[in-house]
Amino acid sequence: MMRPFTVFVTCILLVLVLTGCNPRLDKNAILGDEIGEIDQQPIEEATASLADKTVRTYSRTYGNQIEYFAPDGRAYLWYPGNNRPVPSKWRLEHHVFRYKICFLYPSSSYDAVTKERGGNWECRFLNLFADSIVEIEKSDIFNLSSGILPYKLSPQDFNFNALKARMK
Repeated sequence: MMRPFTVFVTCILLVLVLTGCNPRLDKNAILGDEIGEIDQQPIEEATASLADKTVRTYSRTYGNQIEYFAPDGRAYLWYPGNNRPVPSKWRLEHHVFRYKICFLYPSSSYDAVTKERGGNWECRFLNLFADSIVEIEKSDIFNLSSGILPYKLSPQDFNFNALKARMK
């Protein structure tokens, strides 16, 4: 039987081997900065790191989602199957040395997965949100802030280039 210390050391070595000795816990260098660096910035600077960016997130639950973060605190979500962007508000909140990203979707919105309506601020730690980001580009690349979608988004995992090509 292995001693607890030996098991602990073996586990640490296994983690280092499997992660390529990369000590980073978050998978994304969001906007070119480490999450830990953003978490240490003043809120204005941290908010500016996300402002005027379009992000693509992907999960098996929701599929492909595109969201534009306007500098004025508004956001526009391109959700699979929707006919228009879902307008919302976004902000960062500081919680014990880390930021949370928070969204306020309209009370008329409905999340078919969680079966919840909008109308209340929903927050999650920025590093957890970053784990679902698969692409980021500067500016409103799909003009979501216009209130018009280029077309209905499929939940399939299409990258920005494939989505842009479909606009032509």
